[in-house]
Amino acid sequence: MAIAYSIDLDSRRDLGQTTVDVTLDGSYPANGYPLSNAGLGMMDKPDSVQANTSSVQGVIGMWDKTNNKLKMFKGAAGLLVECAAGDISSANVITLEVTGRPVL
Repeated sequence: MAIAYSIDLDSRRDLGQTTVDVTLDGSYPANGYPLSNAGLGMMDKPDSVQANTSSVQGVIGMWDKTNNKLKMFKGAAGLLVECAAGDISSANVITLEVTGRPVL
């Protein structure tokens, strides 16, 4: 199974912004989910991606700009550690605020 993208139709593409709900899957790959520029509504790699928790409790998403991946972290003993396969389920949705050169 792969992650699924749902671009908000009210995104301000004229301002270079898209809002995208990303439905995760249970097979979290080491070093994060690779992101699709098209799935994010962008023509090329975004300038920035801000991850906002939507339905995931206790898990934080962070964008790896260098590799264009969504990394997921969880709290463990007072630290944030990267999630492993099985820590995420297909019920988890992350909302991404994306800026760059959107597909119009």
